[in-house]
Amino acid sequence: QIGCNITKGLGAGANPEGASLCEDSTGTHVERWPPAAACRPRVLRGRAAERLAATARPLAGVRRARIGELDVHYIRLVPSRPTARLPVLLLHGWPSSFVEMRKAAHLLVGAGHEVIVPSLPGHGFSSIPRRTGFGADACAHVLIDLMTNVVDQPRFLVHGGDRGAFVATSM
Repeated sequence: QIGCNITKGLGAGANPEGASLCEDSTGTHVERWPPAAACRPRVLRGRAAERLAATARPLAGVRRARIGELDVHYIRLVPSRPTARLPVLLLHGWPSSFVEMRKAAHLLVGAGHEVIVPSLPGHGFSSIPRRTGFGADACAHVLIDLMTNVVDQPRFLVHGGDRGAFVATSM
């Protein structure tokens, strides 16, 4: 499991859900993402991964949803003014993480899209699937559940890179 130290670079002024909000040059209110330099990937297993996930829960922008036996981490960015544009689900590849999607996410939010960026199960802050054979199809079902039941967006666009592309194709 890849962990990420995002305790540096988080601003003050967190809202009640723990997301730090800022306004970009287009006037869009977005959750603050950590600077890329603050994120140093490292491989974590067992208790070290569990400790990291436990400390990550209160950090700005981190949300978690229980889907089946998995805890799925995701970031949700919403434009300041509602639009009729479909939300976009951005899926990272391997060995990357949700942090690499931040520039694309902010551009999409600036264009009026709601953006959801999860950590794929087994990556980042999401839990590791316990059953064998958890591939792109099973991951697609988990993320469809995230979008339809947790985020409440039954219609959405999806883009994925590397492993995320396999999951997007399965969706």
